[in-house]
Amino acid sequence: MVRALAGFFLLLFAAGPTLAENRVALVFGADDYRFIRPLRNAVNDARTVEDALTALGFRVFPEANRDLRRMRRALEDFIEDAKGADVALVFFAGHGVEIEGENRLLPIDADVSSLEQLKNTSLPLDEVRAAVSAAAPIGLIILDACRNDPFGLSTVREDGRGAEPISPRIGHAVRPGLSRMGRAENVLFAFSAAPGETAADGNGPNSPFTTALTKYLPTDGLEIRSVLTLVQQEVYDLSRGSQLPYVESGLPATFFAATSATEMPERERLLLAMADISEAMRNEVEAIASEQDIPLAPLFASLISSDIRELDTPQRMERLHSSAASFVAVRDELRTLASSDPEVTRLRLEAEEQLSLGLYEAARSLGDQAAEIDRLAATELEGRARERFLSEAATHYLNGNAALSVGLPSGSLPYFRKAEEIFTRYHDDLPDEDRERQFSTLIALGEGLGRSSEWEQAGSRYRLALEIAEEQSAVQKSGVQWMEKLAIARRGFAFIQSMTGEREEANASYHQALDIYTGLVERNEADLNLSAELARTYLHYAYFRNSPRHIDRQDVIAASLAAANIYQRILLERPRQFAWQISLLDCYDLIATAHAPQFEETVDRDAAVAAYREAIEIALGYIEDEPEDDFWLSTIAARYDRIAVQLNMKEDHHGSFDARWQALIFTQRGARLRPGEVIWLLRLQSSWGKVGDAAIEAEKFDAALAAYESRLGVTMELASLDDEYSWYVASSRSNIGDAHIKLANYAQGLEAYYNALHLNRYLSFVDPEDEAPVNSIRFLSFKIFRAETKLGDLHASDGDTLQALEAYERAILALDNLSLQEPANSLYRDNLFSLHIKALNVHGDPQRHLAAAEEIAQQNGNSAHLLALRKAREKLVQSLRPQ
Repeated sequence: MVRALAGFFLLLFAAGPTLAENRVALVFGADDYRFIRPLRNAVNDARTVEDALTALGFRVFPEANRDLRRMRRALEDFIEDAKGADVALVFFAGHGVEIEGENRLLPIDADVSSLEQLKNTSLPLDEVRAAVSAAAPIGLIILDACRNDPFGLSTVREDGRGAEPISPRIGHAVRPGLSRMGRAENVLFAFSAAPGETAADGNGPNSPFTTALTKYLPTDGLEIRSVLTLVQQEVYDLSRGSQLPYVESGLPATFFAATSATEMPERERLLLAMADISEAMRNEVEAIASEQDIPLAPLFASLISSDIRELDTPQRMERLHSSAASFVAVRDELRTLASSDPEVTRLRLEAEEQLSLGLYEAARSLGDQAAEIDRLAATELEGRARERFLSEAATHYLNGNAALSVGLPSGSLPYFRKAEEIFTRYHDDLPDEDRERQFSTLIALGEGLGRSSEWEQAGSRYRLALEIAEEQSAVQKSGVQWMEKLAIARRGFAFIQSMTGEREEANASYHQALDIYTGLVERNEADLNLSAELARTYLHYAYFRNSPRHIDRQDVIAASLAAANIYQRILLERPRQFAWQISLLDCYDLIATAHAPQFEETVDRDAAVAAYREAIEIALGYIEDEPEDDFWLSTIAARYDRIAVQLNMKEDHHGSFDARWQALIFTQRGARLRPGEVIWLLRLQSSWGKVGDAAIEAEKFDAALAAYESRLGVTMELASLDDEYSWYVASSRSNIGDAHIKLANYAQGLEAYYNALHLNRYLSFVDPEDEAPVNSIRFLSFKIFRAETKLGDLHASDGDTLQALEAYERAILALDNLSLQEPANSLYRDNLFSLHIKALNVHGDPQRHLAAAEEIAQQNGNSAHLLALRKAREKLVQSLRPQ
């Protein structure tokens, strides 16, 4: 659809006399409704579109505030006036509704006193489509119309193009929004909002849709497909996600613009990149932006310009929350930070506006200009040098926070270093507000350098931050602000000490931070953020005591429980704090790992299972309120999987199977919410595989077979999306073979193994660098050898020596291939020897099998092999004697 739209707009708007020289447009605008709520901007929108189309070479026929008779007459005249046209366009700004499945535009005399009157006084959209189709071979219908129900069936937004509720008697026949056309051959429909959504009328001279449409249509240097994407994303961004234009196209061709190759501005680059963000990530951004009351664009810029998209959901949400906090901080500072130079103040305010649009490069450039003004003034006017340099430092500090707000921590470091240099120069004589900025700069540098494992440099920043906080907190003994900053510095420095092996020093620093936060919380119980910081410090301490170099399981459990109790208390008052919810889950995960650490004999697996069940209960509480939140579904599934591991280690295989099954249930729920998403298909195939493995352990072989077959179905869907997932198909077939062998279905098991083997050989040929198929080929060959041996033994016991010999020969072939790859593998040689003896016993080729068995026996020097070989010869001689 978007490609067809691109082709059409190229035909309309690309420069040059060879492209669509005869273009006509009919432009309607309706404000003065007689019986329903009038509109403010619809006629203005029509005039603005008229001007834009005229500038692009259209013959435009404007029609304002027409009744139904005049609208139909205008359509008839348009068909006549458009004879010979290449392209016909109709634009309508006004009210529109769907009645009994039919889309209708409302002229100014639309009568809503009854359903019959409404039908008789409204214009079916199909009539507009028919007129456009009759006027030219290629047509476009653009509707900046109401996407809501004018009869009170749904909420009408105050600035929307929705009519007042008039007659409840006809409400049953009206559905919210305009429906999809579904009959758009050679015509493109562009709606100002998605079906079921509201299109804003706008508080300025034009609606948001018309503003964006006329802004981007004449843009040079873009594919026309991208032009409409820009319109969609501009409206979406400026409406904070409440309006997203919708396009339905029946145009047959794809065209690309070629007017001029100018560099794309930052705003356009951001809007185009926003279009590629998944719906799930859009929901995450919208939720955080709403919670923090900030624009969408800065968070999308953070998501797009960094590696945040590649993180898992908890990490991504934490980074987005951090970016939002940094944006709020820098926005507030930019708004309130004063400067004696009005130009610097102007540049900072303009930078704040650019940052709100997600334009970090533009904001940074303005900040650089402001810093440069201050730097030059400071150099030229020594008398004001201190003020100017500190103003420059403040601007560098703001630029550093701006980089953090869009998820670019490495990009923030150069600015913080510049600010640090100036603050250090005036360290002994800094005003209070600059002292706070110096402290925050040092903390930001400590965190950034620690993230780069530059421990010594990070430690030096934390030490100075500690000195500043200790000095200021001593001066302001009754204040909370500097005591909290002291705790922040202590906690950060403790982490650096832990990473440099200073165990006792780190332990002391963590306890000092805990003591400070505990005292602050006792004096400020109503401050939930302080309580959250105390819990966060307990959690950091638990991680410290859980690290291999500083491990103390009892400390981990005690600190994690303390953090969990605080998080549970404050979440009762602020249940929507996502970061606190994640931290609470981390507490119980730490408790579980402390009770049952890997590679240790002394464990309390029951306590670990209990901790994981606590985490599940927490997540289940959120699922009740948000049953379609896939993050909590995946969280619950992961904890059930961890319970399964612990129960399996206890050899409670049935309990482990039940836990795996519960994990599968929640994984299936998530996969149903996100149909076709690769990440959920991967989780689903993995979960089916784990259920099958657990069923094998519990000796539920029929259940294992069913689970592995379900896994095969999911892996085949994955492979249809991308060939790289074909390896999972082979793995699933191998699992199915295992289940059949357990059920003594040797023929079916071998068929599954051979299918898996053939697929792996194909994959290793297609991609020789991929080690997975190569390793699987060896593993499958060994499985085939064992299954063929079992099948041969079964035939031999039934007296079917021919079938037994064929199975043994296939087993020998599989094992021969493995021995060629690993000639020193004694397990392969021992099994080969046994196979050749088995083949002799069922009258296989005596010369070949004896020779092979003798060679292996001599190589191994194994007395048991020699004895078995002698018995085989005797048995062979006995069988050859005449009876």
